[in-house]
Amino acid sequence: MERNYDEVIAEMLIEMDQLHRKGIAQDERNAKFDKRLDLTVKRMVKAEKRPDDADKRMEPFDKRMELVDDKLERSIRELKAFSKAQN
Repeated sequence: MERNYDEVIAEMLIEMDQLHRKGIAQDERNAKFDKRLDLTVKRMVKAEKRPDDADKRMEPFDKRMELVDDKLERSIRELKAFSKAQN
């Protein structure tokens, strides 16, 4: 059985070229995947940061509400004491 080494080498070169092209395509897909992953991570970081920022914005409002609640409770106690004094 005689082998034509020129044909074998040509087939090997063709296969190597195909593998190389597939490798390049895979590298491009990996690069796109990495980019999407980076964007997703950035979005997740922003999403995690939003509730913290909202909490910080709500702190002054919460403090004012506590003051209003305290004043309201004090007012109610004073009115009850005044009502008892009148009775």
